[in-house]
Amino acid sequence: MRVDELRRHFLRPDAGYRPAAFWIWNDWMTREQIVRQLEEIAGHGFGGAFVHPRPGMIQTYLDEEWFDKWELALKTAKGLGIKLYLYDENSYPSGFGGGHVSSQLPDCLAMSVKFVKTDFAHVKDKFELAKNSRSKLSGYIRVFVGEEGDRGLRLLKDVTDEDWDLRSEDQCMYVALEQVEPKAEKWLAGFANVDLLRPEVAELFLDTVYRPYFERFGNYFGEEIPAVFMDEPAMTGSMIYGTGSGLSQPYSPWLRYEFVKRNGYDLDSHLPALFEDNVEADWFLHDAAKVRFDYYSTLRELWIENFMKPMQKWCKAHNIRLTGHFMDDEWPLVTGYVTSPSVMANHEYMDWPGIDMLQGSHMTEKPWDPLWLIMLEASGAANQLGKERVLTEAFGAGGWDQTIADFKRNGDWLLANGINFFCCHLTYASYLGARKRDHPQSFDWREPWWQEFGQLCDYFARVSVISTLSRAHNRILVLHPTLSGYLCPVREEVDSLVDGDLCRKPDMSGYFELLKALRRGLWDFDLGDEFILKNHGVCSTEGLTVGQQTYRVIILPREASSMLSSTMEMLKDFLDMGGLVLWGGFSRGEQDTQQDTQAYGGSLPGQLPAFWLDGTENESALENLKAAAGTVCFDSEDDLKTELQKRLYPNIVAKKGLPDGVEVMQRETDDCLILFAINHSLHRIEDVLAAGGTGARRWDPFTGAEAEKCPAGEDGRVEIPLCMEHGQSVLWIVEKRGASLFESVKEQVCLNKPLQVKLDSVRAEALNILTLDYCDLEVDGHLYEDRSTIEASHKLFLHRGFDSNPWDNKVQYKHSVLDRNRYYGSESGFCIVYRFYIRPGVSLEHVSVRVEQGDKYRICCNGHPLHWSAVDPALERGLYEAQLIGLAPGRNELRLICPEFDAELEIEPVYVTGRFSVTASGGRWELGAEKPLSYGSLKEQGYPFYGGAVLYQYTVTSDGGRGRIVLPENLNAAAVSIAVNNAAPVLICADHCHEYMTEALQSGENRIQIRVCASLKNTLGPHHDPKHPRRTAWPAMWKEAPRKGQPAAADYDLIDYGLEEAIQVYGD
Repeated sequence: MRVDELRRHFLRPDAGYRPAAFWIWNDWMTREQIVRQLEEIAGHGFGGAFVHPRPGMIQTYLDEEWFDKWELALKTAKGLGIKLYLYDENSYPSGFGGGHVSSQLPDCLAMSVKFVKTDFAHVKDKFELAKNSRSKLSGYIRVFVGEEGDRGLRLLKDVTDEDWDLRSEDQCMYVALEQVEPKAEKWLAGFANVDLLRPEVAELFLDTVYRPYFERFGNYFGEEIPAVFMDEPAMTGSMIYGTGSGLSQPYSPWLRYEFVKRNGYDLDSHLPALFEDNVEADWFLHDAAKVRFDYYSTLRELWIENFMKPMQKWCKAHNIRLTGHFMDDEWPLVTGYVTSPSVMANHEYMDWPGIDMLQGSHMTEKPWDPLWLIMLEASGAANQLGKERVLTEAFGAGGWDQTIADFKRNGDWLLANGINFFCCHLTYASYLGARKRDHPQSFDWREPWWQEFGQLCDYFARVSVISTLSRAHNRILVLHPTLSGYLCPVREEVDSLVDGDLCRKPDMSGYFELLKALRRGLWDFDLGDEFILKNHGVCSTEGLTVGQQTYRVIILPREASSMLSSTMEMLKDFLDMGGLVLWGGFSRGEQDTQQDTQAYGGSLPGQLPAFWLDGTENESALENLKAAAGTVCFDSEDDLKTELQKRLYPNIVAKKGLPDGVEVMQRETDDCLILFAINHSLHRIEDVLAAGGTGARRWDPFTGAEAEKCPAGEDGRVEIPLCMEHGQSVLWIVEKRGASLFESVKEQVCLNKPLQVKLDSVRAEALNILTLDYCDLEVDGHLYEDRSTIEASHKLFLHRGFDSNPWDNKVQYKHSVLDRNRYYGSESGFCIVYRFYIRPGVSLEHVSVRVEQGDKYRICCNGHPLHWSAVDPALERGLYEAQLIGLAPGRNELRLICPEFDAELEIEPVYVTGRFSVTASGGRWELGAEKPLSYGSLKEQGYPFYGGAVLYQYTVTSDGGRGRIVLPENLNAAAVSIAVNNAAPVLICADHCHEYMTEALQSGENRIQIRVCASLKNTLGPHHDPKHPRRTAWPAMWKEAPRKGQPAAADYDLIDYGLEEAIQVYGD
């Protein structure tokens, strides 16, 4: 790839480089919905959509009608010039096939073993039952008598098969290994999850889910349907995202059989070793750490053989790329919410490796986030194995208040670390009911910033082009200390990367600091997974070649306390071939060292951590490696820099030195070096990058324009200015060949002359809104007063024979929920009453109410019957509006009467809309006369629930030419765009970049419009979570609302939006 060809793709990125919507099919999915929604997606910068069935979907999964609708979506997407991607589940995690696989393999359901230390009373009943029934002990895999000693737990006797009459240790401690049976869950369509270690599961999963798509659409595989998304497959144990409750691990008789076959000793009698740091027993053939290593190694082998390889083989044979992501949240620990040994190694079997980046608050309060590690895992594997695309499920669960600046900042972070395909989480087909609380926000037509969002899609697409069509050339390999987690027992409390927490036991903070130092120093490096190295690593005099990368230096962090013997042999070969191994890390205190020692269970507290090879303690192997010629030890960042500079010449140098949070992606083509720099350091940075080359060009990913040029100096190096506010980025293309291409950079003209600015108007773009989220429910002679709508909905479903709302984070199997409608008649009706207040002396007209599934209700306002009209069936099926009549000052009442219960119905907030103000008075919300808007908080000006945009119109007098528009520093908005005269609005993206340069000023008066977007957080909530979450949203947050008794108006959690003061405009 040459730079001129790269430029052509950069200017007009095709659909394959563009973000794809995670298009949530959570409704009936009518023909009109499918067509109109895809038109919206294609018209706002997306290059395609993953069709993702999800809770709330009414359409039956995988029946003929499903495939008919999928075909319509495919043909519509093809006509629009965008891609349609497969998603292989009805919800997630992948494998259970929306219940179809689980229902056919009842003997392949996931189970767990649970560890309990207790007294005899806990196990007595089971022993008595076994004796009386003359049967085996039920519910326990093993029961031991044990005691706590100085070194930890000591097992004295296995009493599992002993007769009750022999029991005499009533005062002893008992160690019970309970078998936890598969647990049916509504999230899994009422079934238990399947055991992906069993070979039958992948076979049936492929036959049930993948094969029917290929039979119908196989001719489109590879081009119109480029890839299939596999979502969070894992070893879940008896419960998804919880293994088996308490201290538990995946376990089954099949696993027990495979363990013995592969390791030569019995698993059951060694099971306690999985749960305690130090466990001893006379019958143990290995120490506890070795048992854990063998257990996790066996899990991984079965996982690769029976799941990953069959999935990879099928996709390759059917010309479709396998993508998606795994759960790696507790790295390096293997077990947390699920069990996932060596996630980085899984990327070998994916055509497009992937990650999950949830929430939107990253780098808002600190310049680094440990979630960075999973990016480095995926991009490192992709660099080594030649994977052209690396996917991210991006921005999910970021809350309705997540902003365009958040998307830009986090998107930059992903792109700078080699993640180049964005699956934007989510685009809801429907907001009805609990659907709107399913890990929002949503990238769709209801968002106030939707009309500008296409500009950000263009930006992401152009940087994706650069990343995809170039290549990494990294010279340093950092051995990723994943196998340190293989030595650790399962823990009830673990640190999660998603929550911003590095693992503390074992302590990985030193390793993280090492990686940060490499990034600060602008060193080019990849992480090295030991299983990928085992499969693909080859040493020569050129270095260590892993697939498409050749490394001249290997860094072995001291946190790598566990290693495969194959890795040790590779390191020896590397040294013999003249390679450099740097061993060490940054100095830590004695307390941290002791914590690591206790984490592994191999050495006594106070001793230095030991070293394990294939799970067996072998400290001499490490000492011999450290003493070998070619190995250099370091214990500081300066030492590391000195040793690297002895062997490698930096590709680029920052003259001042970059702070934490400034990252520079380095990639190359045949004739250029690509530098994509981002700033999440929380501060403005000014520096100069020096790189070898004949000249440099700055390309603008927003517009595609070539914005700036730098010539080479006499020394053959280019000096590139690097000036960025927090959240900004810059893309430079450094030419590597030919004579100097450019003239000197022209001096920039300062625009400091103040221009006359007059505010003409401030107006809300949409109607004001009041959210009514408390109501009364009348059902079956019961009156539930002043209940949150979530609680009222729960009560209603209880009265109709459900255990809870069947659409709230639950998957319908076939049409099992709707089938219940056969049993409801005229006696099943109910009534909901909502109340709102109008200020005394105020008369309001043209006020409406919007109600979800309003057509299923009769409605009246203060006793006056109202009439429904559909809002927009194609873009929000089931949303109805009624004009309110009979309004009066004081209390007003909306009564919704449902003559016959329908299982589709959920009781939800209703929304009063119109030209009015909303203010707090006497602890409640009141409607008042509409007020003119000006500068300041929209919430304080009578728009507390407003989730739309506000337009600030200005007249600016100028002599023409260029202008610099400066927005106020204290601007709070979900998005801001600026339109000058008749030019298209331009999106302002960076957190702290409040300036915009324009060349559209005319001589005389100019019209400037500032469009400030609020967010749907104020409309849709959550309003009552006491933690006031920001840039994060989980369904449970809405359930923090008091079930009974509406909170006072002042207690609602609402965000201030709006322009606080005037803009400034400067000219020549």
